[in-house]
Amino acid sequence: MKVKVLQRDVNKYQDRSKGSVQRIYHNPDPNIHPFEKAREYSRALMSVKLRKMFSKPLVSVFEGHSDTVQCLARAHHHLSDIYSGGFDGTIRYWNLAGSRRCEYMIRAHEGAVRGLCVTNNDKHLFSCGDDKKLQMWKISKRESVNEMNLMELEDGGNVEDVFNGYDNISSFSKAIIPETTFLANNQLYSLDHHWNSGVLISSGVGGLHVWDRHRSTPLQEFEWGNETVYSAKINPSEPHIVATVSSDNSVGLFDIRSSTALRKVVLS
Repeated sequence: MKVKVLQRDVNKYQDRSKGSVQRIYHNPDPNIHPFEKAREYSRALMSVKLRKMFSKPLVSVFEGHSDTVQCLARAHHHLSDIYSGGFDGTIRYWNLAGSRRCEYMIRAHEGAVRGLCVTNNDKHLFSCGDDKKLQMWKISKRESVNEMNLMELEDGGNVEDVFNGYDNISSFSKAIIPETTFLANNQLYSLDHHWNSGVLISSGVGGLHVWDRHRSTPLQEFEWGNETVYSAKINPSEPHIVATVSSDNSVGLFDIRSSTALRKVVLS
């Protein structure tokens, strides 16, 4: 039996110089590669599937709200503290670094909770909802069971609370009531707190309002037409500039130091 070994001359496809680049022979004729696009598509699809399989983007799931979660707020100094507000009218506090479950719950508004924000010192939480109320809550950690006065419990808990990972005995020492309640003329949709002072802004059906926690009426009111302002945020680097998004597909800029709007851009 004879075996013939295929041999190739290296000098035919490789240069003799030391730093030369090896030449690769490729014929781009589409008649030779009839399924090139199909192969590239299948390779790209397989790559995307494998990336999604091994990425594991979902870290944890927090369950507790009985309806849609509408807004979220995070503490500035303790990044593991998260506050959520939902259409069930409750505000829930979550600790990402701890047990990753609801630490305590506040029955805040009659209707949906539309906006949440935390003060710059992480001592107070502001909320607004469909009931036209803007409320200030004092942030406090959950007390231990030994320090509770069980005679002050107003609600005995229910099966749903126990199923969600908490009950009144372990999560509520007394009824949580807001420190201050402000009444707005119209429905509110979003909140944001000033980064350096005690100024608070709210947006809603009546436009943009600037509040002070020590006064029951707004300090300033900004209106640009009759459109509803769905969201308003304060610029961290320039805390006197406020950006808004309205129902007419417009983005507006306001300066809370003055009583006039800066600019409005309507998006197509």
